[in-house]
Amino acid sequence: MRHNDPTWYSLFREAILEAKREKVIPQIDRARNAIWIRMSELQSAPPNNQREPSDLSDALRYLAILSHHVGQETGKILWE
Repeated sequence: MRHNDPTWYSLFREAILEAKREKVIPQIDRARNAIWIRMSELQSAPPNNQREPSDLSDALRYLAILSHHVGQETGKILWE
């Protein structure tokens, strides 16, 4: 984890890089929560980075894809 990463991004990265199936869903949940919190914060104050709102939406989309794939019958995560 880099020290200058926003919290939501660090949690997102941990979720998508998690290699243990039993840890993926909790990691996804933590990342989603952090993203929703950041989105809420941005509604109150403009972002420092104009790209951040788009990054947040993209991250939620990627987490949804990962979550869907983990929930399939194969029981495998994307990189297995």
